[in-house]
Amino acid sequence: MDRQKKAYRALLVAYPFEHRRDFGEPMTQLFVDRLRDEGGGARSVLIWVHTLIDLTKSAFAERLETTMRSFRTDWWRILALPLAVFVAVAGVGLPFEPEDTAGPNWLAGAIAYAVVTVVGLGLVITGLTIRRRNRKVGSNLIAVGVMPGFPMTLMIWFPPIALVGVLSIVISTKAFLDAPKGTLEKVETPA
Repeated sequence: MDRQKKAYRALLVAYPFEHRRDFGEPMTQLFVDRLRDEGGGARSVLIWVHTLIDLTKSAFAERLETTMRSFRTDWWRILALPLAVFVAVAGVGLPFEPEDTAGPNWLAGAIAYAVVTVVGLGLVITGLTIRRRNRKVGSNLIAVGVMPGFPMTLMIWFPPIALVGVLSIVISTKAFLDAPKGTLEKVETPA
């Protein structure tokens, strides 16, 4: 019975973490009770078949619901990385553009912008990585990391690039708003 319980618990990985945390133990107990009360021989095989079919359908539905809920609320997080990659690639490509209409300091500015965009990409990746452990710091890093895309809003003659700039502003704002606000503690000084 212990091996079957361990096998069932291993299968629960198919469910999202929150579902396993909230319902994993009661589901396991129900499965064990069912095996104990109804199992034995071929009946145990039928219970396993029924359980696997049910687990496959319900785990898929839970994963789909979790993904859709996450996309509805955290769409900005999903778009932050591709946006930062696009801005970094554009920034790194800038020094290689022909400088026929550029001023004398054009190359230095282009290299500086390339460095800023690559650092921004690093901030977004770091923010996405640590956001689960520290939502405030992670969200703030993402917000700062997409800021190098802001200047692209000025390229109104090429709407797709200007849209990237607007999206950078929207994602940055959404990330700053997502970061929980810290509370200021009142420090009393002795009189």
